[in-house]
Amino acid sequence: AVRLKAAIREATNLTASAGVAPNKFLAKIASAWKKPDGLTVIAPERVESFLQKLPVDALWGVGPVTAARLRERGIERLVDVRTADEPLLREAVGSWTDWLRQLANGVDDREVEPHHEPKSSGSENTYSQDLTDINEIRMEIDGMARDAAEWLEGKQLFCRTVTIKVRYSDFTTITRSHSRSPATRDSEDIAQRA
Repeated sequence: AVRLKAAIREATNLTASAGVAPNKFLAKIASAWKKPDGLTVIAPERVESFLQKLPVDALWGVGPVTAARLRERGIERLVDVRTADEPLLREAVGSWTDWLRQLANGVDDREVEPHHEPKSSGSENTYSQDLTDINEIRMEIDGMARDAAEWLEGKQLFCRTVTIKVRYSDFTTITRSHSRSPATRDSEDIAQRA
């Protein structure tokens, strides 16, 4: 991971965060843990203590709506997912119950697929201090939207949906999306919608 981060910096002059863990789910969380330019290693003996810190939003596939449904039932953290009554959890997440329990226990046997076609693309940034000034927030969102539009232009792709994702330091995540047809890669349109 250290070598990869150094190679990325040398090739692009950009930082990268990396996560090292016993499986894909934990490595993904670890890679986002200390952005920007972070490196988090979750050794097998640290998995349990790491999992106990995490809110339900950290679970793969749990977005704002599902997280709200879980919280309405008193399921706030991964450890709550493990101990929740089966009918209560199934009422909140349906057929995802067994999968989410596995992840909450740190179990993920999926293979890493390093080369696949992306279903979405975006621009994101992690700030060392919270942004609280609305004008600064708007300026940052505008810049990221224009970066995403430039990427679309370079790949000769279009988008219909613009999504903003805000993740707080405790991993609480809020997303808002706006879809429109026809698809576009116009930077003004994308930035305005963002």
